[in-house]
Amino acid sequence: MNKLYTHVLIICVLLCVIFVMFTPATITFTRLENFMLPIALLLLALAKGIRIELCILSGLVAFFVISLVTFLINDLPMGLVSYEIRTVKYILFFVIALNIVNKYPRLIDLFLKSAVVLIGCIMALEIVNPVGIGDELFDFFTHRQSYEFLQKGSLRIIGAMVNPNDNGVILVCLSAYFMSAYYYFRNKVDVLFIALCALLIILAQSRTAMVAFLAVGIVFLVHLKMTKRTAIGFAAVVFLGVVSLYFLDTNYLMEIFTKNPMNIGEFTGRFPAWEFMMAEWNNNKILGVGHFVHKMDAFRNAPDSEYIYVLASKGIVGFIIYLSLLLTPVVVLWKYRKDEPHAMLGILLPVAFTLVAVTNFTILNVRIAMFYYFLLALSFSGVMTNKNYKMSTSFRGLNLIKES
Repeated sequence: MNKLYTHVLIICVLLCVIFVMFTPATITFTRLENFMLPIALLLLALAKGIRIELCILSGLVAFFVISLVTFLINDLPMGLVSYEIRTVKYILFFVIALNIVNKYPRLIDLFLKSAVVLIGCIMALEIVNPVGIGDELFDFFTHRQSYEFLQKGSLRIIGAMVNPNDNGVILVCLSAYFMSAYYYFRNKVDVLFIALCALLIILAQSRTAMVAFLAVGIVFLVHLKMTKRTAIGFAAVVFLGVVSLYFLDTNYLMEIFTKNPMNIGEFTGRFPAWEFMMAEWNNNKILGVGHFVHKMDAFRNAPDSEYIYVLASKGIVGFIIYLSLLLTPVVVLWKYRKDEPHAMLGILLPVAFTLVAVTNFTILNVRIAMFYYFLLALSFSGVMTNKNYKMSTSFRGLNLIKES
């Protein structure tokens, strides 16, 4: 394959990820990655062939179809159709990334390490706020007010996202990548980045992200073959986390370790919104009532549970498809987890998302979902080179790119 072609294609993919992770939420006209997707898709079409992974693709297509069906049968305003079109964006990006990421493993590794460092720098500036730079960054990345994140006497840090929870979920995804990288390649630097992700999650004070991080870490450690050095290294990471929780001002985060969830106001405060969504579901239990976030102004316009929102908006049919989307990577990649690089990543990510979705959005959050499908493409790209893997196929491209 032409090297210039592949270089341009990977640049397009990485630019999409950069825009997803660092584009301000105040840009309302369009997401900047929307400009890159058509270019990348055209480049892919000009190639000799396009590889397709059938399990994830069929799940996404089914989710898009049920979304359109619920949209049409509920006669929703055309302005809301953009929420359903997002799934097409995920489909295109997953297919594009799947065809290129396996050719640049070192570049992607460097890219993701650089992303963590940049997020860390942004968060540090937001905390220290030298000459008002932190305030400028805060206003740049979100439309929210800083006092909204001053809770229990401690400040939660948003990083480059709209809120601390989204920041925490992105960091959990990154930590899952570094755990997967260490599982296969045993690079000690990856342990340092796992520790850095843990520290940044603590600073974000995202309870949801912390629970997901701990769950992902347990799954990772259960699979890891421990040596004395490995055990010491990860014991040091745990020690760092405990010390950080003790010395840093993390009153908000600490409640998940010190209180019963039913005594945490931010958790029980979600119940009215959940009850409202269940009432909406009763209007059409099979196919749902369609997108209705705009009806939730009384609840901060935030459903705060992807499970219940999908059930209410897309009905039982859509909910089953949604669950299959979350669980399919685990089922498909399980038997390849020991041999194919980053197959473990495709197991760790769904573990995180099944927990995050209890109180937040995952694949319905366009920024988080795009990053998720980028990493999922990385986890499937190695498996698809295995001759025993049958759930893939190829389509002929225009074959206009000359071999170099």
